[in-house]
Amino acid sequence: MRRLTSRDAQFLALETRRQTGHVASVAILDPSTTPTGTLTVGDIEALITDRLRLLPPLRWRLREVPLGLDYPYWIDDADCTARADAVIRDSRRLGVRRPRARR
Repeated sequence: MRRLTSRDAQFLALETRRQTGHVASVAILDPSTTPTGTLTVGDIEALITDRLRLLPPLRWRLREVPLGLDYPYWIDDADCTARADAVIRDSRRLGVRRPRARR
């Protein structure tokens, strides 16, 4: 178990039922840099699954303290690979158009 950092506690305190503190990012991947010259969702899934053990913060989840006597703690989630698999499966539903050539 790990205590929340002050930044984590601030983000958590700002969240309500009507306001969330989600963070998003976008990655632009160049398939020409891969050995095969292609990049599939399966390739990304394999990369994430292979390296997930090297990124402890991605395996943490919040555990509430009984009766709200303290801030929640981060605990290591042994089942995080199953959650990662679910996220990757959901991401396959996204449809992204091919970029147009610049004029």
